[in-house]
Amino acid sequence: MTTNVWCPYDKEKRTDTLVYEPKEGTIAPYSKTRVTFILNPKVEQLTKGFKSQEPAIDKQTKNFQYLGTVQFRGLRKKLKIPITAKSTSGCLTMEPRLLDYGPVPCHDVADHLLTVKNVNKELAVKYTVSRSTFFKPSPASGVIPPGQSASIVVRYEPKNLGTHVDQLKVSALATDGTLMHETLLTVQGRLVQVQPC
Repeated sequence: MTTNVWCPYDKEKRTDTLVYEPKEGTIAPYSKTRVTFILNPKVEQLTKGFKSQEPAIDKQTKNFQYLGTVQFRGLRKKLKIPITAKSTSGCLTMEPRLLDYGPVPCHDVADHLLTVKNVNKELAVKYTVSRSTFFKPSPASGVIPPGQSASIVVRYEPKNLGTHVDQLKVSALATDGTLMHETLLTVQGRLVQVQPC
């Protein structure tokens, strides 16, 4: 028997919210098969107002309801399957948004503490922080439980005299590695010569 499960689907673009695999198949007598439903919710703007950086908490979750229909070739009877799902958005905030190390003596290093918070109340979020030539975060990745924060030490290790300014990417990732949210951390410092380098 061939099963046809109805739900919005575009095989080429896969832009619909709910997709399923396989679309049809043959089930041998007294056997079973697996149909996988994949929820692909659209990304929504998570900020209130034009300049606000705080995520809109009421837009973090969204409920979905569908009705799947399994059709058996040659039979009129259809099997209806109610499908419910809930999506949440992974979003991070950080404090401060600018790390200014000021002047750092030659042969020295400087540390600043960065606090990254998972503002989602239901979903643990994996985070990563990029590094640059002179600015190195530790730990550079991890998992933050719902509503909790993580402390990250960003070290400034200048090698050349002068002012150094950079931006590090702070990213929130889904369990499959998909980027959910990204923000930039500005870092700056200046290497000064107190003694011969």
